[in-house]
Amino acid sequence: SLSVNKIESLDLLNLIFYTIFHFLIIYLSLYYYRMLLYFIFFFFGISIDLLLTNNIGPHLLVFMFLLFFLNKTKRFFYNIEQRKIYFIILLIQSLILLLEMTIAHYFYQYNFDYNIYLKLLFISLIVSYPLLLIFAKIDNY
Repeated sequence: SLSVNKIESLDLLNLIFYTIFHFLIIYLSLYYYRMLLYFIFFFFGISIDLLLTNNIGPHLLVFMFLLFFLNKTKRFFYNIEQRKIYFIILLIQSLILLLEMTIAHYFYQYNFDYNIYLKLLFISLIVSYPLLLIFAKIDNY
């Protein structure tokens, strides 16, 4: 909720939760693909779009495209080791963030700030590996 409410004094915390949310979305779509995810991604995409941009578009389009794309390519991810999956998740996350910012820039004239994009990439590098370890521990239970 802190990320969605966009409290200006907690900008770093907002970016951390924003990257964690995107990492979770990618992780779920890679490891736990179910048809129910389409509804969940649709709901979260609309919610984030309405709360952050007051428009329906960037998150919804990217989340639904991500789920469709990973559904079509999931057979390639079955026998890949965890370290390679980690780098794939980072690559997908950086592409998702770039697409969301680009769509918001072209369709809704939001400022594409390279500094925020670079902060998001840096935060995702720092936060993603501990998250992957935590999710792997949860999966083992």
